[in-house]
Amino acid sequence: MKNLNLARTDFPVVSSLDNLEVGRIYTTNDPKILKHLKYNRGTKSGYVPQRVNVLKKMIESGEFYFDVCHVLLNLKGQVIDGNNRKKALSDMSKPVNFEITAQPQFNLPDTSEVLNNVSDYNAINSSWSDNDAFTSALEFGEPTAVKIDSLKTWLENEHGMSASMFTSGRLVALALKSVGGLAGKKQTRRTYCSQEIADLMSTPDFKKLLLFCVNVIKFAQNNNSSIEPWFVIRGLLPTMWTKELGFNIVLKNLRKKGLKDLSTTLMRGVKARALEILKMGNV
Repeated sequence: MKNLNLARTDFPVVSSLDNLEVGRIYTTNDPKILKHLKYNRGTKSGYVPQRVNVLKKMIESGEFYFDVCHVLLNLKGQVIDGNNRKKALSDMSKPVNFEITAQPQFNLPDTSEVLNNVSDYNAINSSWSDNDAFTSALEFGEPTAVKIDSLKTWLENEHGMSASMFTSGRLVALALKSVGGLAGKKQTRRTYCSQEIADLMSTPDFKKLLLFCVNVIKFAQNNNSSIEPWFVIRGLLPTMWTKELGFNIVLKNLRKKGLKDLSTTLMRGVKARALEILKMGNV
């Protein structure tokens, strides 16, 4: 395969960020002048090593073609977008094309709010995972992130529930009664900065909901190990929320109906059984 050029190389070459024009593309052979924005993407480094390695292999094989602009900076010279590209090109001693933006959302005095806007900016793709957004917000002591961290500790220490079962995104979905969130819809960093969601998570009703989920998960694990326990939660909760069905009666009906005869881990099979359980009534 013929190797592709890494975009244009006819931009002004610079070795510092002094006196550069906003909105103009420049090239540098010294990526160290492109400053780091801490906890962009949830990590101190701001990049994901696995993704960097993939990019490097793709560049070497000619399978990847960079756009004209590799990296976007704010007025402080901090990398807003393109950390992985910057790292890959730097490791390979290749030039980096960059542009400085004056967009207000990336040039606020509040760094945490800048990171919220960076997260929103990247929400259209997979750049920020739920864990990236959560970790970044937690580092700044944002309300929902701090509350989630304490709830995860409580769930693990008191009920043996791992973070893989009660992910940050799932806890937000439970607090907001979000069906899409239960199915894995990604949260932005801004979500983990919300005082309103943190307040919802601090109510007695939310803790009752978590205890219900713990009981359902443990029942599912003991009753049929081939079933993904969270599928059962996803099958039960939307209808329960709509019809305001009580936790105790649903658990009682779940135990009556059981899950043993389900031979599939597909969501449709678990959802069908969940509907059977819910049709048993709230009596």
